Amino acid sequence: MRALSTSLIGLLLAGTAHAGWFENQEQEAARHYKEGDYATAADKFTDDYHRGVSLYRQGKYKEAANTFSRVKRDEVLAKAKYNQGNSHFRLGEYEDAISAYEAALEEDPNHRDARFNLALAKAMLASAEAEQKEKERKEKEEKEKRQEEQQESEEQKESEEQKQSEEQKESEE
Repeated sequence: MRALSTSLIGLLLAGTAHAGWFENQEQEAARHYKEGDYATAADKFTDDYHRGVSLYRQGKYKEAANTFSRVKRDEVLAKAKYNQGNSHFRLGEYEDAISAYEAALEEDPNHRDARFNLALAKAMLASAEAEQKEKERKEKEEKEKRQEEQQESEEQKESEEQKQSEEQKESEE
C-alpha cells in the first residue's frame, strides 16, 4: 500500500513538472505571461491582442501600438483600440492616442477609461502645442536680438571706419 501511494505521488509530481508538454502555444504563452516573462509571451502569442499586451508590459510601446492596430477580433476590439491609445500616449504621440481612444469609444461608447484618457490626451496635446508655440516665440525673439546686435555691430564698425577716414583726411591736410 505504501509503495502504491509513493508511486502515485511520484506520478503526480512528475505530471506537474512537465505540465508544458500538453500545452498548446497560446497556453504556453499565457503561462509565461502569468510568470512575468512578457518577452517570451510576446514571442509565443499568435493572437495580436495578447501579443500587444505583452509588448506593452515590456515597455515596447511602438511595437505594442502597431500590434494592437492589427487586432480584428470583435470581442477585444475596443480594448485593443484603448490599449493602442495608451501606447501612443506613453510615446507622447497625443494625436494618435486621441484617434485610438475615439475608435475605442466608437466600439464601446460606455468605455469610461477611454473617455477619461481621451480628455487627458487632448489636454496634453493642447499643452504640448502651447509649449511648442512658446518655444518658437522665444527662438524668434533670440534670432531677432542676434540680428539687431549684429546690425548694431556693423553700424558701429562703419562709424569707426568713417571716423578714422575723417581723422586721416584731417591729418593729411
